[in-house]
Amino acid sequence: MTNSELTVVGLTCCLVGVFFLANSIIFRKLKNVIAVFFNVKMRSLHTIKDYPLNNLQVAVGFLFLAVGFLLQVYANLPDVQDRVTLWVVCGSIVVGAVLVYLVARSYSRHTFKKYLREFFRSHPEAFSRDTHMVKEIGAFLGIRHTEEMTVEDYQQQVRSALRIGGADQAAGGGLAPEGGRRRRDLGALQKSRG
Repeated sequence: MTNSELTVVGLTCCLVGVFFLANSIIFRKLKNVIAVFFNVKMRSLHTIKDYPLNNLQVAVGFLFLAVGFLLQVYANLPDVQDRVTLWVVCGSIVVGAVLVYLVARSYSRHTFKKYLREFFRSHPEAFSRDTHMVKEIGAFLGIRHTEEMTVEDYQQQVRSALRIGGADQAAGGGLAPEGGRRRRDLGALQKSRG
């Protein structure tokens, strides 16, 4: 194959890859996206049956894109005069991309932790609702669960890592302390009268 033919084949592979990626991302049913957004459980296999296909399309699309771009690089490589400079520039791009990825990963972890903290401060009752979710959050934060640790101890460590309130706030007591004080005072008053 000539260099021009390799370039055309590479561009065709890129087009096929873009189609697979777009099909996996864009062409989801809007009603399913809305149901997921509003946290509504749709009791139908249609909501999950395309999930493996979407994942496969992402992988196939990426593969076609990578092959297409590599074919174009290979086709244009003979025309390059200064290969040393080219490899230095390409290597710098790859190193820069890795550094950007590491910074983005750290930033996304920090941002996700911040949003978790804000969510549980606004909805403290949701924290203790699901112990499996608390374990997932703890694993994300790097908190180990030992056999000596009770569920409450582990939840308290996760709360501390997120810098959210204690168990009384998670139960709803932290939202209205005055109301709680009034209930205690009322109970003491009824006991003294009785």
